[in-house]
Amino acid sequence: MRLRNKKTAEALHYLLANSKERKLSILLLLKLLFFADRHLLLHEGKTISNSKYVAMKLGPVSSRANNILYKKISYLNEDSDDDINNYFSFNYVAPKYNSLVSIKNISQYTSLSSFDKEALNIALKIFKIEPNLCELSHKFYEWKKHESWVQEKINRSAKMDLLDCFDSSQFPHFNNELDDIFVIDEKDLLLSKECYLGN
Repeated sequence: MRLRNKKTAEALHYLLANSKERKLSILLLLKLLFFADRHLLLHEGKTISNSKYVAMKLGPVSSRANNILYKKISYLNEDSDDDINNYFSFNYVAPKYNSLVSIKNISQYTSLSSFDKEALNIALKIFKIEPNLCELSHKFYEWKKHESWVQEKINRSAKMDLLDCFDSSQFPHFNNELDDIFVIDEKDLLLSKECYLGN
């Protein structure tokens, strides 16, 4: 599997392996990865998935993770169905985003750094505090600016600009544990933004 796809697959596998049931819906996996990517972006100036994001009716979606979970092989360059099946088992249902994904064992996460794993653990912590991750993702400006367009149709999408994540004037406030996770020092935020722009 190509490195970028492998890293995203390992991140999704890590989320599954460390979830309570060890199986999650495609929709939930995509939201968990968004919050992990967002956390790493604001703290380190990069994302785990190194992917474009689109806003859809049910929240932000990583294009790379979406292609893996829906097995859109033509978008994954040289990777095949077998590569994906080495990581996951799928129980597809309608609507497809409610399909359950479970893991197949892999010995280690060779593509994930300690920072990546920390961000993935933060995403799982967010899920424990607020199980409705779709609704939570709708509170963030980078999705909210596209709300009127994407809410009209379930399959409608709009390209997100991850630079919008750095606009602290738009950060939501929750008055609970989530504020401890989402609040970040302005100087650290600026440094991360500079790192992102330099990549």
